[in-house]
Amino acid sequence: METRKTILLVCKEALNNALKYADAAVINIYLSTIDKNIYFIVSDNGKGFDIEIADNGNGLGIMALRAKNCNGNLTVQSSAGNGTEIKVIMPIPHFR
Repeated sequence: METRKTILLVCKEALNNALKYADAAVINIYLSTIDKNIYFIVSDNGKGFDIEIADNGNGLGIMALRAKNCNGNLTVQSSAGNGTEIKVIMPIPHFR
C-alpha cells in the first residue's frame, strides 16, 4: 500500500512541477515493472533547470525522501532548455 501511495504522490508532484514551472508542450508518463522493480518516469520537453542550484526542499527533496522510504531511488535529469526527467525505481513489495 505504501508503494502505491508513494507512486501516486511522486507522480502528482512531478506533474504539478511540470505544469507549473516547465512551460512544457509535452509531458510523458511511463510506468513499468522490470526485474521485480517498479519503474516510474515523468519527463517533459519544457525549459528545464540547473540541478546544481535547484531547491530540493518541498518538491524534489520530498519526492526523493518518499522513494527512499520505500527502498527506492529517485533521479532527476534536467538542464536549461532541455526539459526534465524524473525517474523512480523501487522494489515491488511482495518480491522483497
